[in-house]
Amino acid sequence: MLKLAFFGSDYFSINCLKQIIPLLHAPSSATPLISHLDVITRSPKLSGRGMKQLKDVPIASFSALESLNLLRADKKADFSDLMNRNYDICIAVSYGKLIPSTFLSSLKYGGLNVHPSLLPKYSGPAPLQRALLNNDKVTGVTVQTLHPTEFDRGDVLLRETYDIKNGETLESLTQELSLKGGLLLRRILEEKIYDVSSSNH
Repeated sequence: MLKLAFFGSDYFSINCLKQIIPLLHAPSSATPLISHLDVITRSPKLSGRGMKQLKDVPIASFSALESLNLLRADKKADFSDLMNRNYDICIAVSYGKLIPSTFLSSLKYGGLNVHPSLLPKYSGPAPLQRALLNNDKVTGVTVQTLHPTEFDRGDVLLRETYDIKNGETLESLTQELSLKGGLLLRRILEEKIYDVSSSNH
């Protein structure tokens, strides 16, 4: 069983998280794949006119609805505290911040990331917007390992292509690719593809 830290923020990360929540619960005859799951996000930020409104990320309210344990991590010290929780693996989806190498090296299986493009194409920010702006016919989603010092430079574990429809919007593309990404993530956990020492890898 895995003790898992899920780093996220937006609706894309929520949709990926939804696909692995069932692994916390198992039929009475089976053992759940995930023994413990913490959702980790950044602190609310001031926004709006005069920067007076404190705005939280969508995954915070989703975690409350699902009764998931929510933690905050912004600074180096926050990640030091997280290391004391002895996670086996972490997953980062739209977290917007590089997960420190010291934290990754404390994990038995390192980290995973769901990225909404066919890497190496559109690595970095706004891959969905870039695919639409460039009128691409095909895009996709990639699940990679987390690189200790760079964004989107990990090992690709699984990927799936997606044909962009006529009239596709950012919302519809987000929905389609987050579902595909979440299902790939679930498969990686179920088949232990994250474990490089496993014969399944």
